[in-house]
Amino acid sequence: MDPQQGALIVEAMNSMRYDAMALGSTELDAPLSTVRARFEDAQFGLLSANVKADGALPNVQPYLLTQVDGHTVGIIGVTLESIERRFQALNLDLTVEEPIAAVRQAVDEIRDRADIIILLSNLEQTQARELARAVPDIDVIIGTYKGYQHTPVSVPGVEHEVVLHASYVLGEYLGMLQLYFDAQGRVIEFVGQALPLTEDYEDSPQMVELMQRYAPQQ
Repeated sequence: MDPQQGALIVEAMNSMRYDAMALGSTELDAPLSTVRARFEDAQFGLLSANVKADGALPNVQPYLLTQVDGHTVGIIGVTLESIERRFQALNLDLTVEEPIAAVRQAVDEIRDRADIIILLSNLEQTQARELARAVPDIDVIIGTYKGYQHTPVSVPGVEHEVVLHASYVLGEYLGMLQLYFDAQGRVIEFVGQALPLTEDYEDSPQMVELMQRYAPQQ
């Protein structure tokens, strides 16, 4: 976590009205009491279908449903299995399940309630591609690696493509993705971009004020 042990990041994400993020090991890089406090502060979902938090970590859930322009969007999270090492370091007795089976179960639970299904992923690109082919009801997988960038994955035997999209890491880029659906709710076209956040963009006054508030006192 950042020098403020995640407080700045969580408040910034709350201010930007994030809907959700996928749980990863970085979010556990602090003492357990601090991790729990930051998770409680989050006004967005911390999602992982394959980590069963069982109340040990606040605000962690497999998925959430949200309304966008009259459509129900299901957002699922999936976490690298290596996060188990961080659980052990925090003395948390939590189970990390195999990603494909866990995501398939989450999709089965929301398929009839969601018009669109988005997966937020911490998986490697090869794992994400395997998952896309194994669970074809997913519409989009959003990851962090450059290999995800705006790539459709064909699903054998199904008239459907899963779009892999990158948000990249460390807030250096803004990932933007436009999806176009047919009447059956299948993606028929998409436009993806990854915009480098250079000095060409003005700083947000709200974010500048927030960062100054958290800056170390001289």
